[in-house]
Amino acid sequence: MGVWRTGCVPESLSTLRASSAGLPSGPLAFVCRTGNRGARAAARAILAGRSAVHNVVGGLDAWEAAGLPVTRPEI
Repeated sequence: MGVWRTGCVPESLSTLRASSAGLPSGPLAFVCRTGNRGARAAARAILAGRSAVHNVVGGLDAWEAAGLPVTRPEI
């Protein structure tokens, strides 16, 4: 579960799939806790030929600070 214990963006995938073929079609937005892993994931998707790829700058920390919804696991 790892970082998922602190919360996630609604409708999230838990891990980046091994190939871009396994990702949903359409625009992609990558979000991690602070934005670093999201940037690397976005770069991988672009290198794999995907377009409309975004990284949420500041990650989930910035997402939460903006008051956007976060899903938290039931403990």
